[in-house]
Amino acid sequence: MAEAGLACIPPRSEFAKLIRDLLDWSAQYPDDWRKVWQMIEDKWDKDDPCPDGTLAPFNIDAKLNGAYLAFGLLYGKGDFAKTIEIATRCGQDSDCNPSSAAGVLGVMLGYERIPAEFKSGIPKLADTKFAFTDYSFNTICDSTMKRALELIAKHGGRVTDAEIVVPKQSPKAPKLEQWDPGIPDKKVPANDPAWTWNGRWADDKDTLVSKTAGDETTFRFRGVAVVIMGRLSQSGGRADVYLDGKKVGVADAYIVPNTNDDSLWHTYGLKDGEHTLRLVTTASADSRSTGHDLVVERAVVYRAR
Repeated sequence: MAEAGLACIPPRSEFAKLIRDLLDWSAQYPDDWRKVWQMIEDKWDKDDPCPDGTLAPFNIDAKLNGAYLAFGLLYGKGDFAKTIEIATRCGQDSDCNPSSAAGVLGVMLGYERIPAEFKSGIPKLADTKFAFTDYSFNTICDSTMKRALELIAKHGGRVTDAEIVVPKQSPKAPKLEQWDPGIPDKKVPANDPAWTWNGRWADDKDTLVSKTAGDETTFRFRGVAVVIMGRLSQSGGRADVYLDGKKVGVADAYIVPNTNDDSLWHTYGLKDGEHTLRLVTTASADSRSTGHDLVVERAVVYRAR
C-alpha cells in the first residue's frame, strides 16, 4: 500500500525522496521507529520555509509532517492507539498528524472495526456544527460520501443500492511542481539597523506600530525572497509596498475574527542580490476594520540554494 502511494508522487520531489528514505529505513529497522525517526530528523528536519518556523526548533513543512503520518501507519501496524501514539510522539504538528493517520487507518479498517474507545463519544456531538463551519460530523460524512460516489461513477465505476464497484487504476505520478522559495537565512527584528523608520511609529513589545497614514519604514536586505511579519487584527490598516523603487502591492493588516495570521506581505523569486523594501501606511482599510493599525515585528530573508 505504501509503495502504491509513493508511486503517485513525482519521484524527483523532496516529499517522494523523504518517503523513500522512510520506507527503506523502516524495512531495515522494522521494530525501532525511534531510530528511524532520528535518521529522518538528521537528514530532513531543516530549512523549513514557513516563516513561523524559520531558524527555530519548529517545522511545519508538509513533507516532514507527512512523514510523521506515515510513521504512525507503518509502525502502528494496524493498531489504532499505537498509530496515534507514534504519529503524536514524532512531534511538530502533532495535532494534525495523528488525526490524519487515524483517519487513514479508520478508512482502511472500516468504522465498525475502530475500537469503541475512539468513537463512543461521537453520537453525542454528531449533529453539532464544528466551529466556524456549517458542517457537523454527520453532514460532513454525508457530503464526503456523496462526492466519493460521484467520482467513482465519473471514472467508470458503478454505484447501485446493493454494491459499489471501483475500477482498478494503476498508480501514476503527476508532473512535478516543486516550489522553492530559497533557504531561510535571517530573521531581522524591527529594531535592527537594517530597518529605518519615519513618522509616528510607536514601540510596543518588540514591534513598531503605526496608526496613521504617511508613516514609512524601509528595509534593506540581500536575498531571493522576503516575508514581512507583524500582527494582523480586526483593527488592521494598510500600507503601500515598494520594492526597489517600484510599487508592487499592498500590505493589509486586517484579519477576520477567530482566525490567526502574522504575515503582512511576502515576495519570492527575486534576483539574488541587494534589495530595498519600503512600506508607506495609507488612510484606507478593510471596510470591516475598526482602525488603521500596522504592526511590524520582523522580516524573514531567504538566500538562494
